[in-house]
Amino acid sequence: MSTAHWSDDELEQAITWLVRLRSGEAPDETWQECTSWRTASPAHEAAWQALLASEELFELAPPQARIAQLALQDRTRSKISRRQTLKLLGLVGASAGAGWLALGTPTGTSEFATTVGQRSSFSLAEHTHLWLNTDSSADRQVDSQPPRILLQRGQIQVAHHAPTLPALQVRSGELLLETRSARFDLHQQGKLHRLAILDGTVEVRTAHQPMSRLTVGQEWQISTSGLHPVSDGVLIPGTWVQGQLVVKRIPLAQLVAELARYRNGWLLCSGDVAELPVSGVFQLDDIERSLDALSASLPVKTQRLSSLWTRIVPA
Repeated sequence: MSTAHWSDDELEQAITWLVRLRSGEAPDETWQECTSWRTASPAHEAAWQALLASEELFELAPPQARIAQLALQDRTRSKISRRQTLKLLGLVGASAGAGWLALGTPTGTSEFATTVGQRSSFSLAEHTHLWLNTDSSADRQVDSQPPRILLQRGQIQVAHHAPTLPALQVRSGELLLETRSARFDLHQQGKLHRLAILDGTVEVRTAHQPMSRLTVGQEWQISTSGLHPVSDGVLIPGTWVQGQLVVKRIPLAQLVAELARYRNGWLLCSGDVAELPVSGVFQLDDIERSLDALSASLPVKTQRLSSLWTRIVPA
């Protein structure tokens, strides 16, 4: 890799070129233009090589490559900003396991929403409280009976205690939760959901499964094939509300992926240290300090290539 220094803008340009070339439909002219861009400046080539050093994180499957291509086409047609384009590309990276590039404000017009790294709480009624985790959005249907919360994306925690009133419903895609008294944590992960019951009892329905009644202390992964108990126990559920990520012998790569949800840019983990077990309490309001703390107990170090590009590598 070249030792030339590159800026965040140049790294972002390299990302854009790589996505265009990986779209599956790049003509020869695009490859030639990319080569011209690389040779125009040592910093361009350095940024390109830094990107290729972790290119395994950009191995887009065909549907994801199509999303990337459409994002770039949308930028050309509507002249959306570079930051907005990167946010679109960040959605591709997230679905490919590549970390986050979500910059700026949440999309859509949801009643409740958070940006990357932000957490918020809302009192919906005297007996109902809602928390939103990083990069999440939700709505409520005030006219519906029973009352209903709609999770649009991300992760929420809900506390509802009104045994004598109509049950509260929470819907996310084809998943429907219903409770009169419970506190639970729901994370939408594409078509999958992760549900932890922190207090009380929740009734769960999906489009293809009959009703199941889940109780406190249970954690489930929910898909179209049904409910599957989570037994790894490496990620203590619900602690993000207190601004903490509490883990117990979690693989380092999985911990890094969780921390990446709370910061802009790419946060990567070298495969050489990916399986190292980690236990501890990590503060979500100071991700950089949490990353640096890893070196106190593990043979790793934090390598910051730019403000958008950080890797955990062997010490």
